[in-house]
Amino acid sequence: RACMAALAIQKNLDNLRTRIQQQHEQTFAARIGINSGEVVVGRIGDDLRMDYTAQGQVVGIAARLEALAEPDSTLISDYTQKQVAGYFNLDAQGEQTIKGLKQPLAVFRLGASQAETTRFDVSRRQGLTRFIGREADMATLEAALQQAKAGNGQVVGVVAEAGTGKSRLCYEFLETCKARGMTVLQGHALSHGKNIPFLPMLQVFRAYYGITDEDDDRTAREKIAGRLILLNEKFKDLLPILFEFFDITDPEAPPLQIAPEAKQRQIVSILRQIVQGADPNIGNIVAYIEDLHWLDDGSEGFLSEWVDALAGTNSFLLVNFRPEYHADWMQKSWYRQLPLAPLTPDEVQEMLIALLGPEPSVSGLAEIIFKRTGGNPFFCEEVVKSLQESGALQGTTGQYVLTDTASELDIPQSVQAVLAARIDRLSDDEKSLLQTAAVIGRVFSRALLAEVSDLPEAELDHSLNTLKAGEFIFQRSHGLSVEYIFKHALTQEVALGSQLGEKLKQTHATVAQALERLNTDQLDETAALIAHHWENAGERLTAGQWFMRAANHISATDIAQGMRHMQAALTLTDSLAASEARNSLRLEALGALLNQGSWRINIGRDALESHYQEVQELLADIENPELAARVKLGYAVSVGLCFGDIEGHGRLIDEGLEEFGEVVSRETCTSYEGAQGYSLFCRGLLRRSRQAFLEVRNAVGDDFSIGQQTFRLSALGQNLSVEPLPRGFAGDLRAAITDLHSAYEKLKNSGHFELSLWAAAALAILNNAAGNRLEPHSTLANLMADATRLADERASDFTRVYLLSPANRLTLNKENAQEVVSQCHALLTESRERYACRESEAQHLSYLSEAQLLAGRVSDAVDSAREAVALAHKQTARLFELLALIALLRALFVQGDAEDECKQALERAAILLEETGARALEPQIIELQGRLAAATGDEKTAHSTFETAHRLYLEVGADGHAERLSEELGL
Repeated sequence: RACMAALAIQKNLDNLRTRIQQQHEQTFAARIGINSGEVVVGRIGDDLRMDYTAQGQVVGIAARLEALAEPDSTLISDYTQKQVAGYFNLDAQGEQTIKGLKQPLAVFRLGASQAETTRFDVSRRQGLTRFIGREADMATLEAALQQAKAGNGQVVGVVAEAGTGKSRLCYEFLETCKARGMTVLQGHALSHGKNIPFLPMLQVFRAYYGITDEDDDRTAREKIAGRLILLNEKFKDLLPILFEFFDITDPEAPPLQIAPEAKQRQIVSILRQIVQGADPNIGNIVAYIEDLHWLDDGSEGFLSEWVDALAGTNSFLLVNFRPEYHADWMQKSWYRQLPLAPLTPDEVQEMLIALLGPEPSVSGLAEIIFKRTGGNPFFCEEVVKSLQESGALQGTTGQYVLTDTASELDIPQSVQAVLAARIDRLSDDEKSLLQTAAVIGRVFSRALLAEVSDLPEAELDHSLNTLKAGEFIFQRSHGLSVEYIFKHALTQEVALGSQLGEKLKQTHATVAQALERLNTDQLDETAALIAHHWENAGERLTAGQWFMRAANHISATDIAQGMRHMQAALTLTDSLAASEARNSLRLEALGALLNQGSWRINIGRDALESHYQEVQELLADIENPELAARVKLGYAVSVGLCFGDIEGHGRLIDEGLEEFGEVVSRETCTSYEGAQGYSLFCRGLLRRSRQAFLEVRNAVGDDFSIGQQTFRLSALGQNLSVEPLPRGFAGDLRAAITDLHSAYEKLKNSGHFELSLWAAAALAILNNAAGNRLEPHSTLANLMADATRLADERASDFTRVYLLSPANRLTLNKENAQEVVSQCHALLTESRERYACRESEAQHLSYLSEAQLLAGRVSDAVDSAREAVALAHKQTARLFELLALIALLRALFVQGDAEDECKQALERAAILLEETGARALEPQIIELQGRLAAATGDEKTAHSTFETAHRLYLEVGADGHAERLSEELGL
């Protein structure tokens, strides 16, 4: 229409110019610029005068096109050209640099109009949304449900563009399920829900446990406990974790102090039992999660576990999402995707006739609407409502009378335009209320809306009722807590986008302040949502402070989400001018990232270096040696454990002790010394390692609390779990192994689960060094089975890899060799991708080599061992290099024809034995020397050497190796 108007103006101006030239001998020219897009109209003026003006980039581009146009011509933008191509002759003018745009804009000169054609034919064909064929789709869902009932659990994903009818299809199907007495659980992802962990999952769980908005914390806990204990009494111990997940913690039973990842695994284990039909009190479960494209990261993980648990059950999971959403779990064989097929013209005709009715005046209108909408069901409904509200249609649904000629109807070209037109026809109060609600979110409570709105109670209720009657919003709950939801996400998006930037910022600020007032008892739980609104209000520092509060709250159960909030705080304040508040916030966030994210969940080497450098700069003006020491400790741990820079790890620890040892608390210094002990062990400096651990033990005595504040781990517990390693490799394997058995039980029973698994890992490492076999049902076998179960349920990524790698090697035998090879590969991949336990990577490669050798993959075994030797040497990890050389020699002897390499490896091993004092490994080297003598035909030397190795095996406590050698050689 704008282009047609421009042509009409130019034609009228030509006639006018001709008359002026004839009458006054004067002339003039006109230029026109046209651009297309959404325009926000705002008020300008003062208290005495108020006008409206169109503002924003769309209008600015049109004005600049006008300036670029030649006299008596019209220029249109690329945006407009895409909509009018086919209607007019267009002459491309190339790309022009437009002020305010980063990229040049393609510009076209408007020519004469072409023959008439519909907008559907020339434009909407490429941008149409998906349609729905309800009968066929319902049949597909029903077939999947029957498969689930038969014990073949099913997941169905309904995928389509916005407005195609995903939610309506799912709603109708779920209603049929409810009518058959099936249990239906529902959760909804929200557009602003990325900052609210587990929101849709919490909704599902609340439905399962029967928790309502009116339930207080005690009632909610009783409902959860009642159902969960009936399901499985063993879950009683997990109640504190589940209460924490729901933010209804019992003051008399605080949450367990275990890794956040482990807490999630415990909650997932409950989910699995529910999904897998362990609850006898309910029948088939049908669960529905809407709008996965807005799913938060925490819920993504739960959903993946949920889908995995469905296999072989009678449960059914229904989800919907827009086409841009993808997930790995979609590869499962029990997942089927349901793309909504387009409605045929006859189907759209039938739907519109039901809406419009049989009155003769509306005859043909359905066909016009179909061409203009492309058959999008939501769009069709909104067009009919728009026509009714504008007065073009009079009557009620199914009984409309058309008051204008159908061919002259002004039907908007997009659903956004339809909604914008409908919103503009609201009264000022109703429009303002809808816009305010859109800022709050797709789901909003009446209490919060009342707090933010300026309307009196009666007018507020009247406006809400009007919005409900117009089907802009639906009331979703009743009783004390009244909640509303926008009928469609697009309604919220359009209402949100129709506001000027400054007004939008002010509303976000008002919502943030209201959330603070209404949630004084739950500010930690709502901190992320408050931060979201302060961020959109442009208050970056305030938003950062709230994100940091959210991080401190959620880190207890989800370190990954906590770190994302910390990163958000840093991103928001990165470009702010330095100030005491800004620097303090960044110091807190950076310090927490370097400590909490150092080894449990890595933040990447580049980010680590950048964060560490900034902390040093911020600390330069602050006298806080305690924080400086803790940051350096966290940085050192990351360098070693996550990135495998063992030499750098040790150097930083040494520097920290020298710099801060006299000025920081005993707790911080003790944590340094404990980390130093482990670093020295990795470097093969066993005597110094044992001395460091001895100093820590003397400092902490029997106090498990020391170290918790600095490193979130007990220094005593760390000592009990790690100190036996250097002692055992120094030649006291039996005593070290015995002490680790005791340490495991003591740490586990005292609640130090992560450290108990460190003890189990050390136990596996030393038993591997001793050559001990994992006899079925033995004390060691039972302990390792218990520990590996705990690792999967409760441990951080670092601890899981640290334990499972030596534990898998401990189970190695000829029958399961290939399986252990696969497990070793998986753990190595996990270590590298998640930056978990990288300091032990050479040790993991040695275990892989031994498994490959027993599996008959000799060449692979040699390659893995060589890689382990090179890596350990590069890292200055002398002990791990020695273990790698032993693995390499074993593989080379089987491969044969490598005498020179074997001699070189044995020479290097002898040097490392001297440097490390690893007496427990000496008999293995001596045995391998005997193997080389035997390979070269010197049987006498070989036999004598084997006898020496056997004697030394017994002396250092390597009983398994002693027994093996005795059986093999008849010693």
